Amino acid sequence: MPEYLTGEMDDIESAMACRWWGLKYAIPCHHDDATLPEIVKFHKLLDKDYRKDPSAPKAVILEPGERFTVGN
Repeated sequence: MPEYLTGEMDDIESAMACRWWGLKYAIPCHHDDATLPEIVKFHKLLDKDYRKDPSAPKAVILEPGERFTVGN
């Protein structure tokens, strides 16, 4: 079977992009299971940065149907 490539970023690339873009929150949305290894690694990468620097992007991992509200 030929290798399947997508235009999506992997966990490391997406964590780097969140830092470069200066995001406050990062919500991965191309998944249906928050326990997928890529989602867990993405969360760990951003959480590690956030613990060192509270101005770093904070990962918000939602299950399908969950909501996240950003306050003022």
